[in-house]
Amino acid sequence: MIKTPDVLLLDEPFSGLDKESTGHLLSSLKRIKSQGTSIIAAVHDTLLAGQLESRTYWIRQGRILMDDADDSSAHSTAFFEMEGSVDQETLGRLSSLFSDATWKTYDNGDNQIITRQEALVIMNRALRLAGLETDGADAVSLLSPFAAQAAVAAWAKQAMAAAVKNRLVEGSTEGLMPTKNLTRGETAAIVQRFLVESNLIDNQNN
Repeated sequence: MIKTPDVLLLDEPFSGLDKESTGHLLSSLKRIKSQGTSIIAAVHDTLLAGQLESRTYWIRQGRILMDDADDSSAHSTAFFEMEGSVDQETLGRLSSLFSDATWKTYDNGDNQIITRQEALVIMNRALRLAGLETDGADAVSLLSPFAAQAAVAAWAKQAMAAAVKNRLVEGSTEGLMPTKNLTRGETAAIVQRFLVESNLIDNQNN
């Protein structure tokens, strides 16, 4: 700048800048600020604005919701929320990169263990989409040969019966085991039988 202005207006000054360029701009703005210039900047990254030891105004729908006077020590804590699936290896890597951060994870249920009857309720929907009969299955007669039929929850009986009728569940009279957790091998076998019954693949056992 040729002369030092009283007020400097900036619109998204950090937009599109890499880390190095952002650092240079922050240094320049701090120098300009130290010379007595008031800087007014519209930014989305409030952490960058905080490095200028400034007063931050939050604007929502044209209204100022908060005036946050701040100094160099005010922003000692920052919160980030990341939505998605992160495995333990990645979480460990992030924790090592940001050793001073505290990580909290929330399980929305996608990674929980599923029982056989819960899985077959899900498969029942797939059977319907494939045009296979589900509603006409007589739950009492189809499940009665199995010793564990009494352990089948009421909400799962029709789905379990449909799975038996469409030969998704096979084996001995102990074969239902509705409350047992499903293994990967059992999952693969059920999916394969479903694909065979839907005529999507050939029965490799024949």
